[in-house]
Amino acid sequence: MTDTQPSDQDLKEDSPWTYPMIIIGVLLLLSGLVFYYYFGPSLSDIRGDTPEASARSTAIQVQIGSNSFVIQENFTQYPRARRGGARDSISLYAVLPDMDPYSLRNDRDFFTNDADNPVVYFQIALNRQPMSEAERVDHLYFERLESGEGEEMPFGLTYYRFRNNSSYADQDLFLRVDDEGGVVAILCSRHSEIVPSPNCRRDLEIPGNLTMSYRFKRSHLSDWEAIDTALRALVETFRDPAG
Repeated sequence: MTDTQPSDQDLKEDSPWTYPMIIIGVLLLLSGLVFYYYFGPSLSDIRGDTPEASARSTAIQVQIGSNSFVIQENFTQYPRARRGGARDSISLYAVLPDMDPYSLRNDRDFFTNDADNPVVYFQIALNRQPMSEAERVDHLYFERLESGEGEEMPFGLTYYRFRNNSSYADQDLFLRVDDEGGVVAILCSRHSEIVPSPNCRRDLEIPGNLTMSYRFKRSHLSDWEAIDTALRALVETFRDPAG
């Protein structure tokens, strides 16, 4: 009968370093994963959805619906917008009073939330809102206001207060209706311990089947008309004549 038992030469002992190296490898892998979790780019970072200022003035070609825009990179809030191309909207910002873009000179303004912060945030988007600015006033705001005629403000708007039991109870409405039926409706958050640095916001329609939404600090409300005019003018400079 043939002996099938392996000889001593056939037996191979594992290296004494095998298991320590496996343990070290696992520890290095786990350490790498932990480091990436806390310090590596998130999925939002990779997609360009995390706000990140840029001081570059490189021109970006953007198409929103049938509208072609050429926008400097330092006006853009998100890296994804800097890829250009067709999109439904683009988020931008500028600094009062001259609507300057981001620069190292005004860097601090973009990373603070002071009550008098001069940064204006605005978005240009395809018009998909179910109601116009005037329709929102008629169908959403008026029926939720306290009774009364409103208070005329020195900067050309009328102040209205929402009822305390309404969905807008923490906001105020500032309104202007001109002789031709044009409406300006600005909603402002009320100052409180929870909201020490309140914003004001306006949503309006602009040419090209687009909307523009913008917000600024309530402390600048008296300058709303200059802000509105300057923003409209800035957006028009973005339009590409060749597009």
